[in-house]
Amino acid sequence: MKQSKSSILLTVVSLLLSLTVFSSLPEQIPAHWNVHGTVDRFAPKLTVFIFPGIIFLITILFQFMRRTDPNSDNYDKFQREYHRYTFVIGLVFFAVQIMTIAAAFRMDFNVNLIFCLGIGSLFIFIGNLLPKTKHNYFIGIRTPWTLADEQNWFRTHRIAGKIWVLGGLIVALTALAPESFQVPVFLTVLAVMVVTPFVYSYTEFRKKR
Repeated sequence: MKQSKSSILLTVVSLLLSLTVFSSLPEQIPAHWNVHGTVDRFAPKLTVFIFPGIIFLITILFQFMRRTDPNSDNYDKFQREYHRYTFVIGLVFFAVQIMTIAAAFRMDFNVNLIFCLGIGSLFIFIGNLLPKTKHNYFIGIRTPWTLADEQNWFRTHRIAGKIWVLGGLIVALTALAPESFQVPVFLTVLAVMVVTPFVYSYTEFRKKR
C-alpha cells in the first residue's frame, strides 16, 4: 500500500468533506444530470458517503489486481504510472462529489462545460500514460493480440496514446461548442478511441502471419 498514499489521502479528504457538509445538506441531493446539464434524479443525503467508499475500494482493487496478475513483476516497471491510474480514477469520483455537494447547495455552474473540460483532460492524461504502461492483464488496451505479444502491446499502446491525447483535446474544445454539438462529438471521439487501437492491434497481428 506504500504506493497508494496519495489515493488513501484522497479517501480521507473525501470522507472529511462528507462529514463536514452532511448536517447542512438537504434531505435529498442530486444523483444524476441529463445531457442538458440538468439534475433529473435525487437520492438521500447519505449518498454523499458513497464517494469516499468508492475511492477507497478503487485503491484496494488496484492493489489486488497488481498482486494477482500473472505478469505481476511487470508492475515494477511502470509503478509510478500504475499509481497515477489509481489516483486519477479516484479523483474523478472526488470531482463528482464536489459537483454533487455544490448542486445540493444550489450553486450555479455549467455542468456541460465541466464535463467537456474534465473528460477531455482525463483522456489526455490517460493518453500520456498508455505508452508507458507495461504488459499486464488489467490496465491498458487488452485485446487477444496485445495480451499474446508484448511487441504488439507496445506498438498498440504507442498509437493509442496519441489517439487518446488527440481525442481528449477535441472533447475539451467542444466546451466552446453549442450544447447540441457536444454529445455527438463525444460519442464519435469515444468510438474512435476504442475501435482504432483494437483494429490496429489486429492489423499488427496479421502482419506476422
